[in-house]
This record gives sequence, C-alpha cells and structure tokens, in this order.
Amino acid sequence: MQFVEMEPFTALGLAAAIVQFVQFSSRILSASREIYVSHNGLSKHHESLDGISTHMLKIVEELDHSAIDVGVNPFAIKEEEGLVALSTKCKVTAGELQSLLRKLRTTPGGRIPSFRQAVKGVLGNRKLGDMEASLKEYRLELMVHLAAITRYERF
Repeated sequence: MQFVEMEPFTALGLAAAIVQFVQFSSRILSASREIYVSHNGLSKHHESLDGISTHMLKIVEELDHSAIDVGVNPFAIKEEEGLVALSTKCKVTAGELQSLLRKLRTTPGGRIPSFRQAVKGVLGNRKLGDMEASLKEYRLELMVHLAAITRYERF
C-alpha cells in the first residue's frame, strides 16, 4: 500500500471539506426526518415562520383598516403615514414568505418527497432567514410607530 504525501494546507482543506459535507448531509437528513414525521409537510421552523407571517398579515390588515383615512386627512401625523408605508412592505414580505413556504410544503408520509423538500429547505434557508429578519425589523418599526402615535393621541 502506498501513501500519498500531501501538503499540510491541502490536507487541512480536504479535512475541512469532508467535515462540511458531513455537516450538510446531517442537516438534510435531520430536516428530511422532521418533514417525514410532521403532520403538515413542514419542518417545525418552517411551520413557525408560517404562523408568524400569517399573524403579521392579520395585524397589518387590521392596521390598514384603522388607518384608511390617513391619505385624505391633511392633519395626519408622519407616524401614521409611515405606518401605512411600513404595513405595505410588511404585507409584501409576509406574502413572499408564505409563497416560499407553500413551495416547501409536501404531502406528509413520503420519504422521497420529504428528502426533496429537505434539500430545498436547506438550500433555501438563506432566503428564508433574510425574510424572517426583515419581518422582525418591520415588527420593531411597527412598535415604534404605534408608540409614537399613542403618544400623540394622549395630548
């Protein structure tokens, strides 16, 4: 048996690639198992995101109905106008998130479909993470606008 000598950095790079591949494979297998045993064809994290985006859409719809006269009221404060603009952004992002999650949903029970969805989910995690972060930022901005509006209504 012959051993091949490698440069130290080449060996380190190979070891890092192997570890990264094992980690990636374990994430896919774990997600596949989670989707396979789920009752709705989504992983727990994706199910949580679906609930959050649905809740945000309901809140924004209620805000839109309560702020419907902001555009025609010349005395509307800037926070209310900002709130309407922010709710539009929030609706778009939450809608995109739900659309992406619908694409990731599979019929529960099939091993092959669960595996496919797990691969799509792991590869699409960055986009989901970006959307989740955007919704969190919008939630914080909504709270600031609502606090400012409440402050102005007290006076």
